[in-house]
Amino acid sequence: MATIPGVPRTLLVTGTEAGELYLTWVAPLSDGGSAITEYNVYISSNSTQVLVGTTALLWYPYITAHTGDKLFVNVSAVNSIGEGTKVSYTWEPIISMNPLNHLEDSISAFVFTLAGATGVDAYDLSPYLYGYRVIGGVFGAGAAGDFGYINKTSKKVTVGSLNSISFTVFGIRQMEP
Repeated sequence: MATIPGVPRTLLVTGTEAGELYLTWVAPLSDGGSAITEYNVYISSNSTQVLVGTTALLWYPYITAHTGDKLFVNVSAVNSIGEGTKVSYTWEPIISMNPLNHLEDSISAFVFTLAGATGVDAYDLSPYLYGYRVIGGVFGAGAAGDFGYINKTSKKVTVGSLNSISFTVFGIRQMEP
């Protein structure tokens, strides 16, 4: 007998200061014995869940005029039996990004203040670094146990135990394919 689908896995949310959020996830381990027909996407700025859309894909773009506050994101799988359990993610934006600091003809420095998220690829800086080849990054002083690094290719920052910290990224201006 078929049941509701399992919980979607690995929900990741990236966003820009322009109010664009990009959600991606992995299908549940179990479809409950009935094919998954869609995913429900809920986004709110408080604990009240608001259905903002549905998709048959494993990603969802969301445009909002959010104020920079954290957002609560939930995604659930739906099959012919009903809606499964939601996976949750609390998205907190990058607090600030200083304007481009020009170091010399070809190298520039970007200063980001990061807070809230931890883990692999916790922050996607590619929208901010478009047109630059990343050559390195340095974390400023933070609480004991804070660490971080940037993947030079994907332009995503991996961070450890983090409350709030400044991070400087160095890049060379270039045309990207």
